[in-house]
Amino acid sequence: MCTNTFNDDSTSTTKVSIVLLFWGILGVIVMKTPLVDAQISGSIQKCENEGEAVFVPQISDNPCITCFCRAGAVECRREKCESLEGCYMILFDYLLSGHRKCCEVCKGCTVDGEYFSSNSLWTDKADPCTTYSCKAGVATRTTTKCYAPCANPVPVPGKCCPVCQSCQYDGKTYNEGDVFPLSTDLCTKCSCKNGTVSCEKETCPVLNCPKNVIWQPPGSCCKVCKGQRRIFNLPGGKCFFQYKIYKSGETFRPGNCTSCLCVDGTFICDRETCPPLPCPLEKTVQRENSCCRVCPDKQTCDYKNRTYMHEQQWRPNVCTACSCDDGSTRCHVQNCRNSVWCPSGYRLKYVDGECCPRCTEAKGVCTVFGDPHYRTFDGRIYNFQGPCKYLLAEDTVAKSFSIRVRNDARTSPWFTWTRMVTVFLGNVKIGLHQKMNVKVNRRRVKLPYTNHAEFSVVRDGQSVKVMTAIGLKVIWDGDSFVEVTIPSRYKQKMRGLCGNYNGISTDDLMGKDDHMYLDGENFGNTWRVGSKAACTIEENVQKTEPPCKSDSSKRKRAKRECSHLLASVFSRCRRKVDVRQYYRSCIADMCECPDDKQCACEAVKAYAHRCINEGVELTWNDQRFCPEHCPEGAIYRQCTKRCMRTCEERDQKALCKTKCSPGCACPGNRLLHNNKCIKPRQCPKRR
Repeated sequence: MCTNTFNDDSTSTTKVSIVLLFWGILGVIVMKTPLVDAQISGSIQKCENEGEAVFVPQISDNPCITCFCRAGAVECRREKCESLEGCYMILFDYLLSGHRKCCEVCKGCTVDGEYFSSNSLWTDKADPCTTYSCKAGVATRTTTKCYAPCANPVPVPGKCCPVCQSCQYDGKTYNEGDVFPLSTDLCTKCSCKNGTVSCEKETCPVLNCPKNVIWQPPGSCCKVCKGQRRIFNLPGGKCFFQYKIYKSGETFRPGNCTSCLCVDGTFICDRETCPPLPCPLEKTVQRENSCCRVCPDKQTCDYKNRTYMHEQQWRPNVCTACSCDDGSTRCHVQNCRNSVWCPSGYRLKYVDGECCPRCTEAKGVCTVFGDPHYRTFDGRIYNFQGPCKYLLAEDTVAKSFSIRVRNDARTSPWFTWTRMVTVFLGNVKIGLHQKMNVKVNRRRVKLPYTNHAEFSVVRDGQSVKVMTAIGLKVIWDGDSFVEVTIPSRYKQKMRGLCGNYNGISTDDLMGKDDHMYLDGENFGNTWRVGSKAACTIEENVQKTEPPCKSDSSKRKRAKRECSHLLASVFSRCRRKVDVRQYYRSCIADMCECPDDKQCACEAVKAYAHRCINEGVELTWNDQRFCPEHCPEGAIYRQCTKRCMRTCEERDQKALCKTKCSPGCACPGNRLLHNNKCIKPRQCPKRR
């Protein structure tokens, strides 16, 4: 004997001895009224063949109960019937047939000789885009409408709809197996499978129930029937729809978008599938003689004599983005930050196609000016009056270039200037000499000069400019000013008087012997090249007191000429670039300067170049601060494309520069000969 509680559930099992006692007494009552709980007792019936069906009198007679052998004991299970809510084609004769059935069924569909139960969905074997659904004896046939929430969907062999190569939609990422509707169309379902998204428009089945019981649940795509109805299957292959009987082969239209045909007791209805809606349902309209609701036509936009479609986007300029919104033009202007700051070693740069400038790594610039003063690639300024040849800058890795300078004493043994610059590019030697004379491999050349696109040397205003294919640029004013510019890719690959270019100015006085020096004189001497025979003064010459200390007129002249650095033309630059070091260098140069020479020009020019490199716009006039002595008869112009043609170059074009620049030029068709502008007929006869 044992005691147990019986729970009538589809998954519950009951020991046969208990079931016998329970059903033997209350079998008829339970078939009509479910029993929630009952305390019963009895014995367990044994069995031998595992899994074998067991017939139990008065129990197995009920078609809803199946008994079988499990673990040596008889267990019985009650079948659970599906809900038939909404079915108006429940078949009476299904239960009254020769074989007793447990559950009532909603009428299914027979299509092409194959039976499908109600609520079945299947795809045509020959066409993956043709789908069927069976609902209460009506088979609805539709053509799938695909929707791709991406620009370039990928077709899949054997599938109707293409897929997008990610599970992202409307800014959200979905997980594998997720199914979600479009935000504007509940009937378009998308699914994430194998990392891709595919979307299909759901077509609602044709409902076989009276119109007064059809309703649409909230948040649902399709309408459904409410309630139930039981009928007998009609003989002769006839079909029953709502309240009317149709013969096999007879057609009718239950709506504008649907056409039905009765085929041997099953209605096969073709229903047009509407495309996905890109707008909310409440904003759609129904066109006359149209099956599908559509979004209303959007208005176009007129902007500066051009017409744009709804949702079309365009950019009038790099800072403005516009779009058309149903006849209204909406433009957004990008605002750059009022104060854009870049860290040291970076510069603001405008990039094509972008509105606001960005901070980009600046090129390295080293400057030599005056008596001589050096500003390294990393921005350190120091003085070095060495009178010999020195290594100014050199690529230590690829050895792609090397630059040397030669200093010379002009008025005193301790007052030196840069006399010439030599640039080595592989096997090519470019010499930049006084008065802007240029030699290539020891032979004097005329400007402009080009060497197989590897480098070019041009006259640019009051300077000579060397430009190379590797990005190296050297400016020489023909007197003592030198500016070397290199791309940022040479960072941490340089050595020489211009420093190591590593972004740190405090270690720029690292000598050739890897010793850190405290002053420019000892540091500079480590970079001397060549023999001492190249030096212009002897060592250990006693230095005298600067003339400015004892000569008040020189002192006044120095302050007057150097005051150009404090002029209004540099007011914007002084907020960004400290002028004090340049002013002190200018005073020192002027104190040693001969009365017939303008020595302040070098410091002013160096400061102006520094301002331009820092992105400060200047109304800079070299001729105002550093007047150029033009040949006799020549005219200085702030902007000219003319070149100083000589008698030997009389057949060349006068306009030889693509962009204008400051410089001297002979007026009219006059030519330069012996540093004087003369008429062509005065030129010596050609040999």
